Amino acid sequence: MSIELKRLLNRLPANERLLRSEEVEKKVGLKKSAIYQRIARGELPFSVPDEDGTNVRWLDSEIRA
Repeated sequence: MSIELKRLLNRLPANERLLRSEEVEKKVGLKKSAIYQRIARGELPFSVPDEDGTNVRWLDSEIRA
């Protein structure tokens, strides 16, 4: 598990979820490339690397905001 993910998990409220990229795509109605473009422009929050570093997750509360 990455250090960033461990730190994040230690601070999460009990009702917080980490979303996979597919879930974020559905919630915001954009494909991955558009999501990353908006992250680069500061319009969407940064993601957090998953345990093995091959996937990323987003905080559900940040995607809903």
